[in-house]
Amino acid sequence: MGGQHLFMMVASFGMMVVSLILHEMGHAHAAVKLGDYGPKLEGRTGWSWENLKTHIDPRNTIIIPLFFMLMTGIPFGAANPVDYDASRFENPRRGRLLVTLAGPAVNAGLAVVGALAFAALGALGAPGLVVALAGSFVTINVMLAIFNMMPVFPLDGWTVLRSLVKSERLERADQWFKSAGPWAYLPFVAMIGVGMATGLFGFLIGGATSYLLGGALSLFGLQMMGGMVRERGVSKLG
Repeated sequence: MGGQHLFMMVASFGMMVVSLILHEMGHAHAAVKLGDYGPKLEGRTGWSWENLKTHIDPRNTIIIPLFFMLMTGIPFGAANPVDYDASRFENPRRGRLLVTLAGPAVNAGLAVVGALAFAALGALGAPGLVVALAGSFVTINVMLAIFNMMPVFPLDGWTVLRSLVKSERLERADQWFKSAGPWAYLPFVAMIGVGMATGLFGFLIGGATSYLLGGALSLFGLQMMGGMVRERGVSKLG
C-alpha cells in the first residue's frame, strides 16, 4: 500500500466521521428550532469537544467505518442518533418530518460545498491529491444523503415515509422494528446486500457525484472536464 493511498484512506475516514457528526447536528438543531430543547441540553448542538464526542459511537462511528474502508476502500457508518420529543413541536407530524430531513439535507449541502471546492481547486491548479480529497468529500456526503433517504428501518427515509403516509400497517411495522432487537435489521441488511450485488448503490451514488462535480466544474469554466466527469464518472477522472 503506497503512502498516498494510505493517506487518502485515513483522510476519507476522518471526513466520514466529521460528516456523520454534522448529520446528527442537523437533526439536533432542527429539533431545538422546532421547540424541543432536549438535544441542546444533551450537548448535541455545541462545538466543544465534550459536545462533539456525544455524537460518536465506538462501534458505528469508528469500528464499522474502518471495516468498510478496509474491505471496500470506502468508509461507511453512523453516529449516535439524536433523541427528541416530537410532542413538543407545534405540529408533531410536520416537525418529525423536518427534523428527519435535516440530517440528509446537511450532507447534501456539504456535497455541494465540496463540489464547488473541487472545481475551484481544479481551476486554480491545486495538487491532484488536494483535488482528490475534495472529490472524496463529495462522494462521502452524496452517499450519506442518498443512503439515509432509503425507506428502510432505521434510516431517515423510514421516518420520512411514516411522516408522509398515514398507515396503520406502517405504524405496526415501526412498533415491531423497535421491539424486535437484532431481527429488526434484517430488511436493512438485505437492502445493503441487494444494493451492492446489483450495483444500484454505485449507480446512484456515482451518478449523482459525477453530475454534481461535472456541474461545478462547468460553473468554473472547465466545461470540457465537467463533461468528461458527467459522462465517464468520478472513478474514471484522471
